[in-house]
Amino acid sequence: MKRKKARPRPSPLGPQLGGGGSRNYVAKFTNRTTLSDSQIFDNGTNVGVGTANPTDKFDVRGNIKLGSNGDFFGAGGIENLLLVRGMVNLDGTSFAQPGFSVRKTGTGQYVVTLTTPPPFNGSCFAVVTPFSDNGSLASAVITSFTGGTIGFSFSVSTFDSAGTLSDRRFFFIAAVTR
Repeated sequence: MKRKKARPRPSPLGPQLGGGGSRNYVAKFTNRTTLSDSQIFDNGTNVGVGTANPTDKFDVRGNIKLGSNGDFFGAGGIENLLLVRGMVNLDGTSFAQPGFSVRKTGTGQYVVTLTTPPPFNGSCFAVVTPFSDNGSLASAVITSFTGGTIGFSFSVSTFDSAGTLSDRRFFFIAAVTR
């Protein structure tokens, strides 16, 4: 009778995992074989870092560092704001910058419309700074705001040093409460 060759025994799988965790906390390895809670909390709807009670899709409690070397802090505020900034040329063009469009309505008169999708539940605030290509004095004012929950526009008038409406390049920053 022919004898069957014995099969080699499988090698052990290695160390078994151990440790524990808490419900809704994302697990992390604390060493090669031990799992524990991380700082990330996920309740299936919202994710929190540094909080077990996230109140929005992504809720971070603490400072946020940005940039390839962590050189910059994330902006923070007590309100949920949409910030749009841009530069408008003499002829009303804007280098295809995102978040707004511009219409030139007359000499030194422009209408800036925020094109980021609403809804906006609050108000709009904007600051305008004129730029003079030839070094002469220039000024700019916001003459009106329109809009509300469906979007915002503001009218800008630019002037030369004599106070006459004049085509001028200008920069703006607009903040809208969401």
